[in-house]
Amino acid sequence: MFCPHCGADNPESALHCQSCGKPTRTAAQAGNSGTSQTVVIQSPGGYGAAGGVNPAAQVKVPWILTIVSLLCCGGSCCYIPGIIALIFCIMANSAMSAGDIAGAQAKAGTAKMAAWTGIILGLVMTIIFVVLQIVFGVLAPIMAAISQNN
Repeated sequence: MFCPHCGADNPESALHCQSCGKPTRTAAQAGNSGTSQTVVIQSPGGYGAAGGVNPAAQVKVPWILTIVSLLCCGGSCCYIPGIIALIFCIMANSAMSAGDIAGAQAKAGTAKMAAWTGIILGLVMTIIFVVLQIVFGVLAPIMAAISQNN
């Protein structure tokens, strides 16, 4: 059985969630546990535990990837993809809390794409910066020597 509060998987006989500690059944439902009646508990968002798969567990919000994106873009002054990824991570969490699993998956996908864009942009800008530093660092003494000989 899945917890109606946090979505954690619990044994069928559990009265309280092993993860968050909140009750998994009401007192009336707990009293019927000795009969053959099956009680299906759904979360407030409307998705149930049909098939033994909790849909909320399938949504992976790319928080770490977003933070890495923000850090990679920091050196190149290009925070926009990281900020977009952060906003979509927050929106995915809100959609997941509301029970909109499809919306949460779509927003998490957009967040992941924006985060990877930020990481790639940050790395490209860093490589360009390093190459320019090397080129101008090597050429500066040569240019100074040429100008002194003339």
